[in-house]
Amino acid sequence: MHSDRVDIQSTLRFGIQVDVQTCSSPVPSIDRTADWKVVYRKRSHDKWTLKVHRNDESFDTSAQITAIIYDCQRRVLQVEQGETFRFTTSNQYELEIILTNPYESKELYLLIKPVIS
Repeated sequence: MHSDRVDIQSTLRFGIQVDVQTCSSPVPSIDRTADWKVVYRKRSHDKWTLKVHRNDESFDTSAQITAIIYDCQRRVLQVEQGETFRFTTSNQYELEIILTNPYESKELYLLIKPVIS
């Protein structure tokens, strides 16, 4: 599993692209061999779109994308969990998030969890 973090309140740009490296196997390891690309798009003060794409060509992967929103005291405000999705190098998963409390929302953590079929 891998996580990535975005500071919601101080993000002024409307498009952030991040390259994420994770394990390419379901067994946790120090080696990071799977390449992912995550694009965060802030549509308005309360709407975000996350696009997740698998870069490496080694094999197809099933994964579940989860976004967790925290406030400034690290309390969970919201959890958005996507369906299990079969990633190939030619597709991407899109997760739409509407913040239930945009003024209290401070951080967005993205989890990419491999799912064994």
